[in-house]
Amino acid sequence: MPLHELLSRLEWAAGLPLDELCFLVVDRGAADGARLVGPPEVVGRDRSYLHLAGGGRIPYHRVLEVWNRDRLVWRKVDVRDERGGEGQ
Repeated sequence: MPLHELLSRLEWAAGLPLDELCFLVVDRGAADGARLVGPPEVVGRDRSYLHLAGGGRIPYHRVLEVWNRDRLVWRKVDVRDERGGEGQ
């Protein structure tokens, strides 16, 4: 399921607003290559991006995981993992 669809379902069907979610995203500047972003940094979303306070945005293809408190809600599946380690 595309991430924008999941976020819509969480918000509208499960009653879980964006400000209750945190996102593990690829960040080339971070020591381990990823960082966690959430409220108040994430202020909105659209079909392709998470919008950040200050005008920045993160494309959905950089989102690795979605968390609600201590619960993993969604994890990006690596195509290589599904094909036994062979990439496209």
